[in-house]
Amino acid sequence: MESIKEFEYGQMTGYLKPMLIEREVDGRPFKKRPGLLVLPGGGYFFTSDREAEPVARFFNSKGFNCFVLRYSVNRGKGCFPAPFFQAAKAMEYIRQNCDEFNVDPDRVFVIGFSAGGHLAAWLSNGCDSPLANELGIDPKLSRPNGQVLCYPVIKINDFYNGGTGENLFGCNDFKEREEFPDLSCHKMVTKNSPPAFI
Repeated sequence: MESIKEFEYGQMTGYLKPMLIEREVDGRPFKKRPGLLVLPGGGYFFTSDREAEPVARFFNSKGFNCFVLRYSVNRGKGCFPAPFFQAAKAMEYIRQNCDEFNVDPDRVFVIGFSAGGHLAAWLSNGCDSPLANELGIDPKLSRPNGQVLCYPVIKINDFYNGGTGENLFGCNDFKEREEFPDLSCHKMVTKNSPPAFI
């Protein structure tokens, strides 16, 4: 089993767990497989177990090498921008180690659920945004080739979604505070956005 990779932002740490299929059978190597970064939901309050390893195992059965990211959350006290940094660095790490992981660098996708869907949408559409630039994110390495958004939170600043924004920013007046960017992902879609299954 591959070792877990840590991504630190400030005092927060995210954990990337590779879940890979065998590289060869009877000494015959497989061709490189598509890769999938799995981002579980949980309202930026926790990361859901049912939307993590079980999802990766399902996609393993379909021929994907998978990577589950337990990004940072902070239980109502604010975790911004750690999850965005960790998701982008996880995608960069997967691409930089495609040979080791037996992954096709041109077929690396992301799937996210609820708040994880928001994170997946931001990664797909916002990795060349001013925030991404501030975080030192490489848009060529971090942008997925495709995105699967499962019941995603999209209008994070326009729609108060059960505390998701408050958990992310650590306050309930984040819409009025200039230090927080508008992370509503529908406003970030450009010609560079990868194909989406929503």
